[in-house]
Amino acid sequence: MHSTLPGHLCIKAKDTLVIRESWPLSHGNCFINAVYLPSDDQASTAPEVAIPAWYRTKRGKYRNLVGYGKSYDPPSDQITLLVASKEFTVSDVGDTQINLQSLVIKRTALVYIPIPAPANIALHEESRHDPVLVQSTLHLYSAQYWIEGDAVRVTAREMIGCIGKVHCVDMATYSALVYMDELLEVEVSPTLVMFPLAGLARKFSIGDSIRVLDGSVASLTQSGKGGVVVALDESTATIYDMSTQYEVRGLFILSLTSLRYGSSSPSRSILWSHGAVSPLLETCLVQETHQPA
Repeated sequence: MHSTLPGHLCIKAKDTLVIRESWPLSHGNCFINAVYLPSDDQASTAPEVAIPAWYRTKRGKYRNLVGYGKSYDPPSDQITLLVASKEFTVSDVGDTQINLQSLVIKRTALVYIPIPAPANIALHEESRHDPVLVQSTLHLYSAQYWIEGDAVRVTAREMIGCIGKVHCVDMATYSALVYMDELLEVEVSPTLVMFPLAGLARKFSIGDSIRVLDGSVASLTQSGKGGVVVALDESTATIYDMSTQYEVRGLFILSLTSLRYGSSSPSRSILWSHGAVSPLLETCLVQETHQPA
């Protein structure tokens, strides 16, 4: 309905013929007052296409595969998609190689996937094609599972190296509110600072109870397993689960021991906000107010 003219509809179309063809027969006597806009005043209807990005195919031979969107051609409305596959090479040691096949697919036959599961882009990571996008995707996949109280290290800008604790994560803006705390042994500072997720990294400690994220590793024997961190290096953690010991990348583990600030139980404060929402800080404080005792 028109915002200022009761009983009137406001419709934008290429021409009046398009409106007439889709007009319901029950309203055939309605009067159409057409106002033609100059070309300079017409808003562009071209779709917003993210490149490079991840897309899933909806049909055809490669249905449901996640590929790398390399380029977009507006006139044909087609995306060039790189699909990864692994093939064995003929050799004495049975080596494998990663092939990236280029497919030109209609945009409408693809679904944009902001954060695919690591298992779906494992071959792309192995191929080392666009490692910046791959690592950014893996980092965001991991960050969506951060919970309140998780220790993080600042990895960018003037506060690089500082330590804090997560208050909440907003996956709509890819940012997080963090209680800054140089020494985790002392009381957490009441000051909240907002950081982009790309500027933070999880900080684990020996003795942390963790669980391996589902869909994050190639080994099905590790996915979903729990355990205790017994050793750490720059990118991996050694986990002991009472019967076996194994290594897993730090990106792919979820903390089970983080405590909510001022509470004795874990709390998952992840905000999946869309559209017009309150500021991140306000949303987090509303969650705090309605937290059950």
